Amino acid sequence: MRFAVIQATASEDAFLNKEGLSSNKTLTLVSDEQEIDKYVRLMAEITKNKKYSLDRPGIFSFGNKDVYKGSIFIPITGDITDATLAGGSSKMTTGVSTN
Repeated sequence: MRFAVIQATASEDAFLNKEGLSSNKTLTLVSDEQEIDKYVRLMAEITKNKKYSLDRPGIFSFGNKDVYKGSIFIPITGDITDATLAGGSSKMTTGVSTN
């Protein structure tokens, strides 16, 4: 089976099972402050929320929410040429198995 792979970054709010995040070997905790600041700026722009923040709500704030990055694998069904054309990219990977 063929897969498309997308690199993604998300705050802990995007995950249903927050307890397993730290032990999930497929995710990487983002610790670089510049990368986290970039994520916050992009989310503020995308959501049109100028006050977007990673702060936890409530009277007792215990710091920022964690940010993780990892890969999303999407199964490709159908012809790879159709998938490429639908994605708007003219680049095709050579050596892709059609089995």
